[in-house]
Amino acid sequence: MTKSGWARALVIDDDAEVRYFLAATLARIGIQSTQAPSGADGLAKLGERTYDVVLLDNDMPGMRGVEVLERMKGAPQTWSIPVICISGNVTRGFQTELQRLGIADMVPVEDEFRVIVRSALKVLNGSGRTPPGIAALLRSAGAEGPYRVDVVGFTLA
Repeated sequence: MTKSGWARALVIDDDAEVRYFLAATLARIGIQSTQAPSGADGLAKLGERTYDVVLLDNDMPGMRGVEVLERMKGAPQTWSIPVICISGNVTRGFQTELQRLGIADMVPVEDEFRVIVRSALKVLNGSGRTPPGIAALLRSAGAEGPYRVDVVGFTLA
C-alpha cells in the first residue's frame, strides 16, 4: 500500500492498449498501477517496489506469464503477492498448473475488463486492502467490512 493509502497494482501485458485501459480503470477505483510491457520488465519492476496485486498476461512473447509467476513464487520478496493471470488458455490442465503455483485468480482474456478489475478488487478486499476511496465511501455510509462493493457497473460480493 502506498503512503497515500492507495493499493498498488503491477500490470504486466505486452499489449499497450490493455495495459493503459486496465491502469486507467484501476485508477478510477483507487488503485495505483505501474505498467510493464514484458515479463522481464515486470520482474525488474517487482524488484524496485512493493505491489499489493499483479495482473499478469500469460500470452506474451519472450517470457510467458507462467514463467513470471514461477519466478515470483520462488523469490522471498515476491512469493506472497497475489497474482491474477489473464489468459486465452483456460484449459483444465493450465488452470491446475496455475493453482499449483499459487495463483489468486485466473480471468479469460475474452472477459470484459470489468471482470478483470473485479477480480483485483476481490483479491485486495480479501486481504484487507480495500482501496481507500471505496473504503471511505463505505465507512461514510456506515458499512463495516468485509464489504460488498458496487463499482463501475458491477457488484462485488
